[in-house]
Amino acid sequence: MRRRTGLSTLAVLVLSGALNAQEFRIDPGMVTRGDALKATIRLAKPVKGPGRLDLTWTDSYGRTVAIEHLAVAVDGDTVPVSLPLNRAVALRNFLEGELTAGGTTVKVPRTEFHVTPAPATWDDYVVIMYYPYRTTQQQLALRDCGVTTGRINGGKTLDAVKNWWANDYRYYCGQIACDYYANYHNPRYRPKWQLMLEAQAAYLADRSSKEPFTRKPCLLDPEARADAMARMRRAAQTHGRFKPLFYATDECGVGNLAAAWDFCYDPRTLDAMRTWLIGQYGSLEAINRQWGTNFPRLDDVVPLTTDETMARARLCGTPAPGCDSFAPEGGGATSPGGHNFSSWADHRHFMNQCFADAVKEGGDAVKSVDRSSLAGLLGAQAPSAFGGYDWWLLSRAMDMVEPYNVGNNREVWRSLAPRKPAVTTGFARGQEETWRLWYQALHGDLGVIIYDERHRYLDDRARPTQTALRVEPTYRELTDGIVKQLWAMERVNDPIAIHYSQASITAYWMLEHLPGGPAWAGTHPERDRRDSPFMRVRESWARLLEDLWLGYAFVAYGQLESGDFDRMDVRVMILPQSIALSEEECRALRRFVDRGGTLIADCRAGLMDQRCRMLRRGQLDDLFGIERGDLRFAPGPTGL
Repeated sequence: MRRRTGLSTLAVLVLSGALNAQEFRIDPGMVTRGDALKATIRLAKPVKGPGRLDLTWTDSYGRTVAIEHLAVAVDGDTVPVSLPLNRAVALRNFLEGELTAGGTTVKVPRTEFHVTPAPATWDDYVVIMYYPYRTTQQQLALRDCGVTTGRINGGKTLDAVKNWWANDYRYYCGQIACDYYANYHNPRYRPKWQLMLEAQAAYLADRSSKEPFTRKPCLLDPEARADAMARMRRAAQTHGRFKPLFYATDECGVGNLAAAWDFCYDPRTLDAMRTWLIGQYGSLEAINRQWGTNFPRLDDVVPLTTDETMARARLCGTPAPGCDSFAPEGGGATSPGGHNFSSWADHRHFMNQCFADAVKEGGDAVKSVDRSSLAGLLGAQAPSAFGGYDWWLLSRAMDMVEPYNVGNNREVWRSLAPRKPAVTTGFARGQEETWRLWYQALHGDLGVIIYDERHRYLDDRARPTQTALRVEPTYRELTDGIVKQLWAMERVNDPIAIHYSQASITAYWMLEHLPGGPAWAGTHPERDRRDSPFMRVRESWARLLEDLWLGYAFVAYGQLESGDFDRMDVRVMILPQSIALSEEECRALRRFVDRGGTLIADCRAGLMDQRCRMLRRGQLDDLFGIERGDLRFAPGPTGL
């Protein structure tokens, strides 16, 4: 089978060889493939006179890259060496030779150096093995399975991850600053969500306490944030010579992935949120008016918890105008309509922004060391009310992503971040896996991360197993240039758009969980993935269009509000239960219809504002020519 080396622009890293009477010292600086390797031969004693230096350059594949015969003039105990690197191919290289001068012949000791990828555009498919194998023979044999790249823990030293770079693999740096970005799904604990279990237990023991909703660490804790950014920079400083494919942290979130939890009530979060609220509303009076509260001072403003928001809705009963009956602790209620989720929803939106800001700051920390690097998240979750997964914000905060293909997050990413790479997780499950890898490649994937914790691809003698043999042809097809060609092309969709509404995602979480009341506190995010009607509607629209061979793109609330949507080539816009719309979004949709566009919506479109407060009428009712007798939700018959 073929072995691949992955040609690219190159730079050099030196590992000093053993010292002897004749020392061969290579300059430690980074050198690109277009430069020359600089070195010095230090002799045991001074020599004078003309001479000849014979150098042999080999690489980790046992190939002779070059044999050089150089005329030198020696005068002293050092001899400078310069070797052009334009012929470098492999990562691991060796240089040795023989110097003859002044009647003396000395051996130049074999010295190892590494040629590593310099900044290059990530524009082709990569097959990444998450776990290294046990032996050098197995590591090398992974290439015969189609593997091109490895993965390392970003906190490790170079020597600790030698099994990748010593065997000529690029890698990515993962699991950086987990204690900050993913402490409630942290691999240092067993189970990973141990801290979430403790927070849940504390809250179930006393549901009046907000202490279990204090994130540890708080995303706005300056010491924790500074430590996390230092670890991001340290990873780039340690591994920067090898130009990792990207830097990332796995399975992050405000809490345990996208699990429902009212983080964060840390005083630093609340102080920052109050400042944010003034920027949003302009005054305390406007906050009270929207929330239906009467806080006397800005310092008194505290958002409602999920339990308090549900209690407010239940006291009002049917979601119709005219209910003024809930008074949260610290501020009275004056809002029309029990379904005024504004206080709670603003907290969710603020935490989304905090999380996106933290993700961007981590990427900026890496770029402060190497401005050409990429940074993002792995194991990213479905668009959610909790966890920080507002994909419009994230699409602008990071350079790449590995989405767990849930809730259309893969399609949303390629729509909102069309020139930013994405990879998927691979498990090698036969024909279904082949279909899925190609499906996602056609949505823009540039790689797969093989999660092979049981080492199922190679046996103990480094021979490919049946698992590897089943999927290796697909890996070869994807890495043989077809994906590179696809990436160079511009994706052309049919003029169809699906609305991405984070406010509606937030509102529907509350509407869907209201019937269960207090049980929300023990739910797992898998429940929403499996049972959410709202998510099913959005996914159904995407699958229906694909089954009809129609291309589409998601359009986010921010693109409507900014006016970017006005310049898009869209003739059909679908609002999949877009219940919560801003005035700016509604104006953009009205302009779209005025231009001749077709707007498709259901009966709940625009019943709430973007802060999840029920309105007295739908914001687009007049556009659709309808009048409502009330705002009650009545499900129709099942089926089409």
